[in-house]
Amino acid sequence: MLEIDPRDEKHVNFYRPLAGILLNLVRGELRKGTLHKTLLSVLRNRALSVAEGTLLGDLQEEKADENGDRIFLRFKERRLTYGEMDSNSNRVAHGLLSCGISPGEGVAIMMRNCPRFLDAFYAIQKTGMYAVPVNVSLKGEGLVHILRNSDASGLVIDDASWENFQAVRDGVQAIKTVIVSGDEAPEAFRTPSGCLDMGEFYQPGMSATRPRHRPERGRISTLMYTSGTTGLPKGVVWKYGDSRVDLIGALARFLFHGGDNLYTAAPLFHANALFVSGVSAMHANAQFTVSQRFSAGGFWDEMRRYGVTSFNALGSLMEIMMMREPPSPRDRDHRVRLVLAAAITPETWRRFEERYGITVYNAYGAVDTGNGFIANFGNAPKGALGRPLGVKCRVIDEGGGEAAVGELGELQMYLGRQKPVEYFKDEEGTEAKVVGGWVRTGDMVTRDNKGNFYYMGRDIEHMRRRGENITCFDVEREIMKHPAVEECAVYGVPSELGEDEVMAAVILLEGEALDPGDLCDFLQDKLASFQMPRFIRYMDELPKTEIFKVKKKELQKQGVTADAWDREE
Repeated sequence: MLEIDPRDEKHVNFYRPLAGILLNLVRGELRKGTLHKTLLSVLRNRALSVAEGTLLGDLQEEKADENGDRIFLRFKERRLTYGEMDSNSNRVAHGLLSCGISPGEGVAIMMRNCPRFLDAFYAIQKTGMYAVPVNVSLKGEGLVHILRNSDASGLVIDDASWENFQAVRDGVQAIKTVIVSGDEAPEAFRTPSGCLDMGEFYQPGMSATRPRHRPERGRISTLMYTSGTTGLPKGVVWKYGDSRVDLIGALARFLFHGGDNLYTAAPLFHANALFVSGVSAMHANAQFTVSQRFSAGGFWDEMRRYGVTSFNALGSLMEIMMMREPPSPRDRDHRVRLVLAAAITPETWRRFEERYGITVYNAYGAVDTGNGFIANFGNAPKGALGRPLGVKCRVIDEGGGEAAVGELGELQMYLGRQKPVEYFKDEEGTEAKVVGGWVRTGDMVTRDNKGNFYYMGRDIEHMRRRGENITCFDVEREIMKHPAVEECAVYGVPSELGEDEVMAAVILLEGEALDPGDLCDFLQDKLASFQMPRFIRYMDELPKTEIFKVKKKELQKQGVTADAWDREE
Protein backbone atom coordinates (compact mmCIF):
# COMPACT_ATOMS: atom_id res chain seq x y z
CA MET A 1 0.00 0.00 0.00
CA LEU A 2 1.26 3.48 -0.82
CA GLU A 3 2.24 5.63 2.12
CA ILE A 4 0.70 9.10 1.77
CA ASP A 5 1.75 12.03 3.90
CA PRO A 6 -1.48 13.88 4.79
CA ARG A 7 0.51 17.11 5.09
CA ASP A 8 0.83 17.04 1.29
CA GLU A 9 -2.91 17.46 0.82
CA LYS A 10 -3.81 20.96 -0.32
CA HIS A 11 -7.37 22.01 0.28
CA VAL A 12 -8.12 22.75 -3.36
CA ASN A 13 -11.28 21.24 -4.74
CA PHE A 14 -10.53 18.88 -7.64
CA TYR A 15 -13.57 20.11 -9.53
CA ARG A 16 -12.39 23.72 -9.61
CA PRO A 17 -9.65 23.21 -12.24
CA LEU A 18 -11.80 20.69 -14.09
CA ALA A 19 -14.66 23.20 -14.27
CA GLY A 20 -12.30 25.93 -15.47
CA ILE A 21 -10.94 23.77 -18.28
CA LEU A 22 -14.38 22.57 -19.38
CA LEU A 23 -15.66 26.15 -19.31
CA ASN A 24 -12.84 27.17 -21.67
CA LEU A 25 -13.78 24.29 -23.95
CA VAL A 26 -17.44 25.33 -23.97
CA ARG A 27 -16.50 28.95 -24.72
CA GLY A 28 -14.40 27.80 -27.64
CA GLU A 29 -17.24 25.72 -29.04
CA LEU A 30 -19.67 28.62 -28.63
CA ARG A 31 -17.28 30.90 -30.49
CA LYS A 32 -17.06 28.38 -33.34
CA GLY A 33 -20.82 27.79 -33.27
CA THR A 34 -20.34 24.04 -32.87
CA LEU A 35 -21.35 23.45 -29.24
CA HIS A 36 -24.49 21.51 -30.18
CA LYS A 37 -22.49 19.22 -32.47
CA THR A 38 -19.90 18.61 -29.78
CA LEU A 39 -22.55 17.71 -27.20
CA LEU A 40 -24.03 15.17 -29.61
CA SER A 41 -20.54 13.80 -30.31
CA VAL A 42 -19.90 13.32 -26.58
CA LEU A 43 -23.21 11.50 -26.14
CA ARG A 44 -22.60 9.22 -29.12
CA ASN A 45 -18.97 8.53 -28.33
CA ARG A 46 -19.48 8.32 -24.54
CA ALA A 47 -16.20 10.20 -24.06
CA LEU A 48 -14.95 13.78 -24.19
CA SER A 49 -14.36 14.87 -27.77
CA VAL A 50 -14.91 17.83 -30.09
CA ALA A 51 -17.13 17.46 -33.13
CA GLU A 52 -15.15 19.77 -35.42
CA GLY A 53 -11.71 20.23 -33.95
CA THR A 54 -9.73 23.34 -34.81
CA LEU A 55 -7.30 22.91 -37.71
CA LEU A 56 -3.76 23.98 -36.82
CA GLY A 57 -3.32 26.01 -39.99
CA ASP A 58 -6.53 27.87 -39.22
CA LEU A 59 -5.37 28.43 -35.64
CA GLN A 60 -2.14 30.07 -36.78
CA GLU A 61 -4.01 32.27 -39.25
CA GLU A 62 -6.61 33.26 -36.66
CA LYS A 63 -3.97 34.13 -34.05
CA ALA A 64 -2.03 36.18 -36.61
CA ASP A 65 -5.18 38.21 -37.30
CA GLU A 66 -5.76 38.62 -33.56
CA ASN A 67 -2.19 39.37 -32.44
CA GLY A 68 -0.51 40.78 -35.56
CA ASP A 69 2.72 42.47 -34.47
CA ARG A 70 2.91 40.82 -31.04
CA ILE A 71 5.94 38.56 -30.52
CA PHE A 72 5.20 34.86 -30.78
CA LEU A 73 8.57 33.11 -31.26
CA ARG A 74 11.91 33.82 -29.63
CA PHE A 75 14.91 31.91 -30.89
CA LYS A 76 18.45 32.96 -30.05
CA GLU A 77 18.50 36.69 -30.87
CA ARG A 78 15.51 36.53 -33.22
CA ARG A 79 11.99 37.68 -32.44
CA LEU A 80 9.19 36.74 -34.82
CA THR A 81 5.66 38.07 -34.54
CA TYR A 82 2.44 36.11 -34.92
CA GLY A 83 1.98 37.80 -38.30
CA GLU A 84 5.49 36.97 -39.50
CA MET A 85 5.13 33.32 -38.51
CA ASP A 86 1.86 33.09 -40.44
CA SER A 87 3.34 34.76 -43.52
CA ASN A 88 6.44 32.58 -43.45
CA SER A 89 4.47 29.34 -43.25
CA ASN A 90 2.34 30.58 -46.17
CA ARG A 91 5.52 31.11 -48.21
CA VAL A 92 6.74 27.63 -47.39
CA ALA A 93 3.31 26.20 -48.24
CA HIS A 94 3.54 27.75 -51.72
CA GLY A 95 7.08 26.44 -51.99
CA LEU A 96 6.06 22.86 -51.17
CA LEU A 97 3.24 22.96 -53.68
CA SER A 98 5.55 24.41 -56.34
CA CYS A 99 7.87 21.40 -55.83
CA GLY A 100 5.08 19.09 -56.93
CA ILE A 101 4.09 17.80 -53.49
CA SER A 102 0.31 17.42 -53.41
CA PRO A 103 -2.31 17.52 -50.65
CA GLY A 104 -2.58 14.08 -49.05
CA GLU A 105 1.14 13.33 -49.43
CA GLY A 106 3.53 13.01 -46.50
CA VAL A 107 6.40 15.39 -45.82
CA ALA A 108 9.06 14.38 -43.28
CA ILE A 109 10.74 17.13 -41.24
CA MET A 110 14.22 16.32 -39.96
CA MET A 111 15.54 19.53 -38.42
CA ARG A 112 17.01 20.88 -35.23
CA ASN A 113 14.87 23.31 -33.27
CA CYS A 114 14.60 26.51 -35.31
CA PRO A 115 11.91 28.81 -36.78
CA ARG A 116 12.00 26.99 -40.11
CA PHE A 117 10.88 23.76 -38.46
CA LEU A 118 7.68 25.51 -37.40
CA ASP A 119 7.34 27.16 -40.82
CA ALA A 120 7.47 23.74 -42.50
CA PHE A 121 5.09 22.12 -40.02
CA TYR A 122 2.39 24.80 -40.29
CA ALA A 123 2.83 25.02 -44.06
CA ILE A 124 1.99 21.33 -44.26
CA GLN A 125 -1.03 21.86 -42.00
CA LYS A 126 -2.34 24.58 -44.30
CA THR A 127 -2.18 22.54 -47.50
CA GLY A 128 -3.68 19.20 -46.53
CA MET A 129 -0.39 17.29 -46.68
CA TYR A 130 0.67 15.37 -43.59
CA ALA A 131 3.74 16.07 -41.46
CA VAL A 132 6.20 13.44 -40.25
CA PRO A 133 8.51 14.93 -37.58
CA VAL A 134 11.66 12.79 -37.47
CA ASN A 135 14.07 12.29 -34.57
CA VAL A 136 17.28 14.04 -35.67
CA SER A 137 19.48 11.52 -33.86
CA LEU A 138 18.26 8.60 -35.99
CA LYS A 139 20.71 6.87 -38.28
CA GLY A 140 20.82 3.76 -40.42
CA GLU A 141 17.95 1.32 -40.16
CA GLY A 142 16.18 3.39 -37.51
CA LEU A 143 15.93 6.33 -39.91
CA VAL A 144 15.04 4.10 -42.84
CA HIS A 145 12.22 2.53 -40.81
CA ILE A 146 10.43 5.83 -40.22
CA LEU A 147 10.95 7.24 -43.71
CA ARG A 148 9.66 4.03 -45.28
CA ASN A 149 6.88 3.35 -42.81
CA SER A 150 5.48 6.90 -43.10
CA ASP A 151 5.15 6.76 -46.93
CA ALA A 152 6.57 10.29 -47.05
CA SER A 153 7.31 11.55 -50.55
CA GLY A 154 9.01 14.76 -49.44
CA LEU A 155 11.66 15.65 -46.89
CA VAL A 156 12.58 18.98 -45.34
CA ILE A 157 15.99 18.60 -43.71
CA ASP A 158 18.72 20.83 -42.31
CA ASP A 159 22.47 20.71 -42.80
CA ALA A 160 23.08 18.99 -39.44
CA SER A 161 21.00 15.94 -40.41
CA TRP A 162 22.07 15.77 -44.05
CA GLU A 163 24.87 13.21 -43.65
CA ASN A 164 22.61 10.79 -41.78
CA PHE A 165 20.05 10.95 -44.58
CA GLN A 166 22.63 10.80 -47.36
CA ALA A 167 23.97 7.54 -45.90
CA VAL A 168 20.59 5.81 -46.34
CA ARG A 169 19.20 7.74 -49.31
CA ASP A 170 19.33 4.78 -51.67
CA GLY A 171 17.15 2.80 -49.27
CA VAL A 172 14.28 5.31 -49.26
CA GLN A 173 13.37 5.66 -52.91
CA ALA A 174 9.87 6.91 -52.05
CA ILE A 175 11.40 10.28 -51.03
CA LYS A 176 11.20 12.15 -54.35
CA THR A 177 11.66 15.73 -53.18
CA VAL A 178 14.37 16.82 -50.75
CA ILE A 179 14.39 20.41 -49.48
CA VAL A 180 17.47 21.48 -47.53
CA SER A 181 17.63 24.35 -45.07
CA GLY A 182 21.01 25.98 -44.58
CA ASP A 183 19.72 28.71 -42.29
CA GLU A 184 21.81 27.46 -39.36
CA ALA A 185 24.62 26.00 -41.51
CA PRO A 186 28.31 26.94 -41.58
CA GLU A 187 29.17 29.49 -44.25
CA ALA A 188 30.85 26.86 -46.43
CA PHE A 189 27.71 24.68 -46.62
CA ARG A 190 26.09 24.36 -50.05
CA THR A 191 22.76 22.81 -50.99
CA PRO A 192 23.54 19.23 -52.13
CA SER A 193 23.08 18.35 -55.78
CA GLY A 194 19.58 17.24 -56.68
CA CYS A 195 18.04 19.03 -53.68
CA LEU A 196 16.11 22.27 -53.35
CA ASP A 197 17.19 25.21 -51.22
CA MET A 198 14.54 26.04 -48.62
CA GLY A 199 15.86 29.59 -48.57
CA GLU A 200 14.28 30.14 -51.98
CA PHE A 201 10.85 29.86 -50.36
CA TYR A 202 11.50 33.08 -48.43
CA GLN A 203 12.39 35.22 -51.44
CA PRO A 204 10.21 38.28 -52.24
CA GLY A 205 8.59 36.56 -55.22
CA MET A 206 6.96 33.88 -53.05
CA SER A 207 3.42 34.78 -51.97
CA ALA A 208 2.86 35.42 -48.26
CA THR A 209 -0.89 34.78 -48.51
CA ARG A 210 -2.36 31.38 -47.72
CA PRO A 211 -2.71 28.98 -50.68
CA ARG A 212 -6.22 28.09 -51.83
CA HIS A 213 -5.71 24.42 -50.91
CA ARG A 214 -7.48 23.45 -47.69
CA PRO A 215 -7.17 20.32 -45.54
CA GLU A 216 -9.95 17.75 -45.52
CA ARG A 217 -11.24 16.83 -42.07
CA GLY A 218 -10.64 13.22 -41.17
CA ARG A 219 -7.53 12.91 -43.35
CA ILE A 220 -4.09 12.43 -41.78
CA SER A 221 -2.46 15.67 -40.65
CA THR A 222 0.54 14.36 -38.70
CA LEU A 223 2.33 11.12 -37.86
CA MET A 224 3.99 11.41 -34.45
CA TYR A 225 6.33 8.47 -33.96
CA THR A 226 6.74 6.92 -30.53
CA SER A 227 10.21 7.04 -28.99
CA GLY A 228 10.77 3.33 -29.56
CA THR A 229 11.83 2.62 -25.98
CA THR A 230 9.83 -0.64 -26.05
CA GLY A 231 10.23 -1.65 -29.71
CA LEU A 232 10.29 -0.14 -33.20
CA PRO A 233 8.74 3.36 -33.27
CA LYS A 234 5.09 3.41 -34.31
CA GLY A 235 3.45 6.24 -36.23
CA VAL A 236 0.57 7.64 -34.16
CA VAL A 237 -2.04 9.17 -36.45
CA TRP A 238 -3.30 12.71 -35.86
CA LYS A 239 -6.09 13.74 -38.21
CA TYR A 240 -7.38 17.08 -39.38
CA GLY A 241 -10.03 18.10 -36.88
CA ASP A 242 -8.43 16.13 -34.01
CA SER A 243 -10.05 16.96 -30.66
CA ARG A 244 -6.66 17.23 -29.00
CA VAL A 245 -5.99 20.65 -30.52
CA ASP A 246 -9.04 22.12 -28.75
CA LEU A 247 -8.43 20.21 -25.52
CA ILE A 248 -4.87 21.55 -25.42
CA GLY A 249 -6.35 25.00 -25.98
CA ALA A 250 -8.83 24.67 -23.11
CA LEU A 251 -6.03 23.61 -20.76
CA ALA A 252 -3.68 26.33 -22.05
CA ARG A 253 -6.20 29.11 -21.44
CA PHE A 254 -6.69 27.79 -17.89
CA LEU A 255 -2.97 27.79 -17.11
CA PHE A 256 -1.55 30.66 -19.17
CA HIS A 257 -2.28 34.17 -20.42
CA GLY A 258 -0.97 36.63 -22.99
CA GLY A 259 1.81 37.85 -20.70
CA ASP A 260 3.38 34.40 -20.41
CA ASN A 261 6.47 33.08 -22.16
CA LEU A 262 6.56 29.29 -22.55
CA TYR A 263 10.01 27.75 -22.98
CA THR A 264 11.18 24.46 -24.44
CA ALA A 265 14.55 22.88 -25.05
CA ALA A 266 12.87 19.60 -25.97
CA PRO A 267 13.05 18.75 -29.68
CA LEU A 268 10.21 20.00 -31.85
CA PHE A 269 9.87 16.54 -33.37
CA HIS A 270 8.46 15.54 -29.97
CA ALA A 271 4.79 16.16 -29.18
CA ASN A 272 5.58 17.86 -25.88
CA ALA A 273 7.52 20.69 -27.53
CA LEU A 274 5.44 20.96 -30.70
CA PHE A 275 1.97 20.66 -29.20
CA VAL A 276 2.00 20.94 -25.41
CA SER A 277 4.34 23.96 -25.44
CA GLY A 278 4.00 25.48 -28.91
CA VAL A 279 0.29 25.07 -29.54
CA SER A 280 -0.46 26.02 -25.93
CA ALA A 281 1.46 29.29 -26.34
CA MET A 282 -0.50 30.08 -29.49
CA HIS A 283 -3.86 29.34 -27.88
CA ALA A 284 -2.96 31.58 -24.91
CA ASN A 285 -1.68 34.46 -27.10
CA ALA A 286 1.65 34.02 -25.31
CA GLN A 287 5.28 33.91 -26.40
CA PHE A 288 7.09 30.69 -27.27
CA THR A 289 10.83 30.48 -26.64
CA VAL A 290 12.71 27.65 -28.34
CA SER A 291 16.23 26.52 -27.51
CA GLN A 292 18.29 23.94 -29.37
CA ARG A 293 19.68 22.15 -26.35
CA PHE A 294 19.30 21.82 -22.61
CA SER A 295 22.24 22.91 -20.45
CA ALA A 296 21.97 22.54 -16.69
CA GLY A 297 24.74 25.09 -16.24
CA GLY A 298 23.17 27.75 -18.44
CA PHE A 299 19.50 26.99 -17.88
CA TRP A 300 18.61 29.72 -15.37
CA ASP A 301 20.61 32.34 -17.25
CA GLU A 302 18.47 31.48 -20.26
CA MET A 303 15.30 31.82 -18.18
CA ARG A 304 16.37 35.32 -17.10
CA ARG A 305 17.54 36.33 -20.56
CA TYR A 306 14.23 35.55 -22.24
CA GLY A 307 11.91 36.35 -19.34
CA VAL A 308 10.47 32.83 -19.32
CA THR A 309 7.42 32.26 -17.09
CA SER A 310 6.81 28.51 -17.62
CA PHE A 311 8.50 25.38 -18.91
CA ASN A 312 7.88 21.64 -19.03
CA ALA A 313 10.22 19.38 -17.07
CA LEU A 314 10.41 16.01 -18.80
CA GLY A 315 12.33 12.93 -17.80
CA SER A 316 14.94 13.60 -15.13
CA LEU A 317 15.34 17.29 -15.99
CA MET A 318 14.52 18.62 -12.53
CA GLU A 319 16.82 16.18 -10.76
CA ILE A 320 19.64 17.03 -13.19
CA MET A 321 19.24 20.75 -12.55
CA MET A 322 19.35 20.40 -8.78
CA MET A 323 22.19 17.88 -8.72
CA ARG A 324 24.53 19.59 -11.16
CA GLU A 325 24.07 23.17 -9.98
CA PRO A 326 24.85 24.02 -6.34
CA PRO A 327 22.42 26.32 -4.50
CA SER A 328 22.92 29.96 -5.44
CA PRO A 329 21.69 33.33 -4.14
CA ARG A 330 20.18 33.78 -7.63
CA ASP A 331 18.04 30.63 -7.43
CA ARG A 332 14.89 32.76 -7.19
CA ASP A 333 16.05 35.51 -9.53
CA HIS A 334 13.73 34.73 -12.45
CA ARG A 335 10.15 35.19 -13.72
CA VAL A 336 9.22 31.50 -13.89
CA ARG A 337 5.97 30.93 -12.04
CA LEU A 338 4.86 27.47 -13.21
CA VAL A 339 6.54 24.19 -14.14
CA LEU A 340 4.61 21.31 -15.68
CA ALA A 341 6.37 18.12 -14.65
CA ALA A 342 5.88 14.46 -15.46
CA ALA A 343 6.15 11.61 -12.98
CA ILE A 344 8.43 13.24 -10.42
CA THR A 345 9.02 12.01 -6.89
CA PRO A 346 7.56 13.83 -3.87
CA GLU A 347 11.09 14.66 -2.71
CA THR A 348 12.02 16.28 -6.03
CA TRP A 349 8.74 18.21 -6.10
CA ARG A 350 9.24 19.63 -2.60
CA ARG A 351 12.90 20.51 -3.06
CA PHE A 352 12.35 22.17 -6.42
CA GLU A 353 9.50 24.38 -5.20
CA GLU A 354 11.40 25.35 -2.05
CA ARG A 355 14.67 26.10 -3.80
CA TYR A 356 13.38 28.02 -6.81
CA GLY A 357 10.12 29.46 -5.46
CA ILE A 358 8.08 27.98 -8.31
CA THR A 359 4.72 26.22 -8.38
CA VAL A 360 4.98 22.70 -9.79
CA TYR A 361 2.08 20.81 -11.36
CA ASN A 362 2.29 17.17 -12.37
CA ALA A 363 0.65 15.81 -15.50
CA TYR A 364 0.32 12.61 -17.50
CA GLY A 365 -0.34 12.15 -21.18
CA ALA A 366 1.37 10.48 -24.12
CA VAL A 367 1.41 10.75 -27.88
CA ASP A 368 -0.42 7.41 -28.10
CA THR A 369 -3.03 7.91 -25.36
CA GLY A 370 -5.36 10.07 -27.45
CA ASN A 371 -7.35 12.58 -25.41
CA GLY A 372 -6.46 10.86 -22.15
CA PHE A 373 -5.04 13.26 -19.57
CA ILE A 374 -4.38 13.13 -15.82
CA ALA A 375 -3.24 16.14 -13.82
CA ASN A 376 -2.31 17.25 -10.34
CA PHE A 377 -2.86 21.00 -10.00
CA GLY A 378 -1.74 21.00 -6.39
CA ASN A 379 -4.96 19.25 -5.37
CA ALA A 380 -3.38 15.85 -4.73
CA PRO A 381 -0.34 14.63 -2.77
CA LYS A 382 3.01 15.70 -4.17
CA GLY A 383 4.33 13.03 -6.49
CA ALA A 384 0.86 11.90 -7.55
CA LEU A 385 -0.16 12.19 -11.19
CA GLY A 386 -3.50 13.39 -9.87
CA ARG A 387 -6.93 12.59 -11.24
CA PRO A 388 -8.27 12.08 -14.78
CA LEU A 389 -9.70 15.11 -16.58
CA GLY A 390 -12.82 14.24 -18.53
CA VAL A 391 -11.85 10.61 -19.03
CA LYS A 392 -12.54 7.32 -17.24
CA CYS A 393 -9.52 5.39 -15.99
CA ARG A 394 -8.97 2.00 -14.46
CA VAL A 395 -6.03 -0.07 -13.18
CA ILE A 396 -5.82 -3.65 -14.47
CA ASP A 397 -3.76 -6.27 -12.65
CA GLU A 398 -1.78 -9.19 -14.13
CA GLY A 399 -4.84 -11.42 -14.09
CA GLY A 400 -6.91 -9.00 -16.17
CA GLY A 401 -9.09 -7.89 -13.27
CA GLU A 402 -9.43 -4.44 -11.76
CA ALA A 403 -6.66 -3.81 -9.24
CA ALA A 404 -7.48 -2.94 -5.65
CA VAL A 405 -6.57 0.38 -4.08
CA GLY A 406 -2.77 0.56 -3.73
CA GLU A 407 -2.23 -2.46 -6.00
CA LEU A 408 0.04 -2.18 -9.03
CA GLY A 409 -1.47 -2.53 -12.50
CA GLU A 410 -1.63 -1.13 -16.02
CA LEU A 411 -3.36 2.21 -16.51
CA GLN A 412 -6.18 2.03 -19.04
CA MET A 413 -8.26 4.96 -20.29
CA TYR A 414 -11.72 4.82 -21.83
CA LEU A 415 -11.71 7.16 -24.81
CA GLY A 416 -14.92 6.19 -26.53
CA ARG A 417 -16.47 4.12 -29.26
CA GLN A 418 -14.61 5.83 -32.07
CA LYS A 419 -11.04 4.74 -32.75
CA PRO A 420 -9.25 6.93 -30.17
CA VAL A 421 -5.71 5.83 -31.05
CA GLU A 422 -4.47 4.58 -34.41
CA TYR A 423 -1.06 3.37 -35.49
CA PHE A 424 -0.24 4.06 -39.13
CA LYS A 425 -0.36 0.90 -41.27
CA ASP A 426 -0.46 -1.26 -38.15
CA GLU A 427 -3.95 -2.62 -37.60
CA GLU A 428 -2.64 -5.38 -35.35
CA GLY A 429 -0.85 -2.86 -33.15
CA THR A 430 -3.93 -0.63 -33.05
CA GLU A 431 -6.18 -3.52 -32.02
CA ALA A 432 -3.77 -4.48 -29.27
CA LYS A 433 -3.62 -0.87 -28.08
CA VAL A 434 -7.37 -0.25 -27.96
CA VAL A 435 -9.77 -2.89 -26.65
CA GLY A 436 -13.46 -2.01 -26.46
CA GLY A 437 -12.69 1.72 -26.30
CA TRP A 438 -10.14 1.22 -23.50
CA VAL A 439 -6.64 2.40 -24.40
CA ARG A 440 -3.88 0.25 -22.92
CA THR A 441 -1.19 2.76 -21.98
CA GLY A 442 1.52 0.26 -21.05
CA ASP A 443 2.22 2.41 -17.99
CA MET A 444 2.10 0.89 -14.53
CA VAL A 445 0.31 2.84 -11.80
CA THR A 446 -1.37 2.54 -8.44
CA ARG A 447 -4.47 4.36 -7.19
CA ASP A 448 -5.25 5.64 -3.71
CA ASN A 449 -8.64 5.69 -2.00
CA LYS A 450 -9.29 9.27 -3.15
CA GLY A 451 -8.94 8.47 -6.84
CA ASN A 452 -5.42 9.84 -7.32
CA PHE A 453 -3.09 7.91 -9.61
CA TYR A 454 0.64 7.32 -9.05
CA TYR A 455 3.05 6.57 -11.87
CA MET A 456 5.30 3.54 -11.29
CA GLY A 457 6.92 3.23 -14.75
CA ARG A 458 6.48 1.29 -17.99
CA ASP A 459 6.14 -2.50 -18.16
CA ILE A 460 9.91 -2.52 -18.53
CA GLU A 461 10.09 -0.87 -15.12
CA HIS A 462 9.04 -4.10 -13.42
CA MET A 463 10.59 -7.49 -12.95
CA ARG A 464 10.02 -10.70 -11.06
CA ARG A 465 12.70 -12.26 -8.86
CA ARG A 466 12.41 -15.25 -6.55
CA GLY A 467 8.66 -15.21 -7.06
CA GLU A 468 8.38 -11.57 -5.96
CA ASN A 469 7.38 -8.58 -8.08
CA ILE A 470 9.83 -5.66 -8.07
CA THR A 471 9.25 -2.09 -9.21
CA CYS A 472 12.44 -0.50 -10.52
CA PHE A 473 11.39 2.86 -9.13
CA ASP A 474 11.41 1.51 -5.56
CA VAL A 475 15.02 0.35 -5.92
CA GLU A 476 16.15 3.50 -7.75
CA ARG A 477 14.65 5.70 -5.05
CA GLU A 478 16.75 4.06 -2.35
CA ILE A 479 19.96 4.05 -4.39
CA MET A 480 19.50 7.78 -5.04
CA LYS A 481 19.56 8.42 -1.29
CA HIS A 482 23.28 7.66 -1.20
CA PRO A 483 25.17 10.99 -1.11
CA ALA A 484 27.74 9.82 -3.70
CA VAL A 485 25.14 8.88 -6.36
CA GLU A 486 24.16 11.35 -9.03
CA GLU A 487 21.88 9.17 -11.16
CA CYS A 488 20.90 5.54 -11.60
CA ALA A 489 18.78 3.16 -13.64
CA VAL A 490 17.53 -0.21 -12.40
CA TYR A 491 16.42 -2.95 -14.78
CA GLY A 492 16.06 -6.70 -15.03
CA VAL A 493 18.48 -9.08 -16.70
CA PRO A 494 17.87 -12.81 -17.27
CA SER A 495 18.65 -15.12 -14.38
CA GLU A 496 20.13 -18.56 -14.77
CA LEU A 497 17.36 -19.67 -12.38
CA GLY A 498 14.61 -18.17 -14.54
CA GLU A 499 12.79 -14.90 -13.93
CA ASP A 500 15.08 -11.85 -13.47
CA GLU A 501 18.11 -10.57 -11.64
CA VAL A 502 18.23 -6.95 -10.50
CA MET A 503 20.90 -4.83 -12.19
CA ALA A 504 21.71 -1.18 -11.45
CA ALA A 505 23.62 1.21 -13.69
CA VAL A 506 24.98 3.98 -11.48
CA ILE A 507 26.57 7.38 -12.13
CA LEU A 508 28.56 8.84 -9.27
CA LEU A 509 28.93 12.51 -8.51
CA GLU A 510 32.12 14.04 -9.89
CA GLY A 511 35.05 13.30 -7.61
CA GLU A 512 33.23 10.58 -5.67
CA ALA A 513 34.28 6.95 -5.29
CA LEU A 514 32.03 4.19 -3.98
CA ASP A 515 32.73 0.49 -3.69
CA PRO A 516 29.75 -1.55 -4.97
CA GLY A 517 29.82 -3.62 -1.79
CA ASP A 518 29.54 -0.46 0.28
CA LEU A 519 26.55 0.61 -1.78
CA CYS A 520 24.87 -2.72 -1.05
CA ASP A 521 25.64 -2.29 2.66
CA PHE A 522 23.96 1.10 2.47
CA LEU A 523 20.85 -0.52 0.96
CA GLN A 524 20.59 -3.41 3.43
CA ASP A 525 18.13 -1.70 5.75
CA LYS A 526 16.23 0.01 2.93
CA LEU A 527 15.40 -2.84 0.55
CA ALA A 528 14.00 -6.32 0.93
CA SER A 529 16.47 -9.09 0.14
CA PHE A 530 14.75 -9.89 -3.17
CA GLN A 531 15.00 -6.20 -4.21
CA MET A 532 18.77 -5.96 -3.67
CA PRO A 533 20.76 -5.46 -6.89
CA ARG A 534 22.87 -8.46 -7.80
CA PHE A 535 24.77 -6.57 -10.49
CA ILE A 536 26.08 -3.01 -10.21
CA ARG A 537 27.65 -1.22 -13.15
CA TYR A 538 29.29 2.19 -12.86
CA MET A 539 28.90 4.34 -15.98
CA ASP A 540 29.91 7.85 -17.06
CA GLU A 541 26.47 8.50 -18.54
CA LEU A 542 23.20 6.66 -19.16
CA PRO A 543 21.79 6.25 -22.67
CA LYS A 544 18.80 8.56 -23.00
CA THR A 545 16.22 9.79 -25.47
CA GLU A 546 16.12 13.47 -26.47
CA ILE A 547 13.65 14.13 -23.65
CA PHE A 548 15.90 12.56 -21.01
CA LYS A 549 14.19 9.18 -20.68
CA VAL A 550 16.66 6.41 -19.92
CA LYS A 551 16.80 3.80 -22.70
CA LYS A 552 16.46 0.78 -20.46
CA LYS A 553 15.89 -1.54 -23.41
CA GLU A 554 19.38 -0.61 -24.58
CA LEU A 555 20.84 -1.34 -21.16
CA GLN A 556 18.99 -4.66 -21.00
CA LYS A 557 20.28 -5.59 -24.45
CA GLN A 558 23.85 -5.00 -23.25
CA GLY A 559 23.14 -7.43 -20.41
CA VAL A 560 25.69 -8.19 -17.71
CA THR A 561 28.77 -6.41 -19.03
CA ALA A 562 32.36 -7.26 -18.20
CA ASP A 563 32.67 -4.20 -15.99
CA ALA A 564 29.65 -5.12 -13.85
CA TRP A 565 30.16 -6.12 -10.22
CA ASP A 566 28.41 -9.33 -9.11
CA ARG A 567 27.25 -9.45 -5.48
CA GLU A 568 27.22 -13.26 -5.52
CA GLU A 569 30.87 -13.67 -6.54
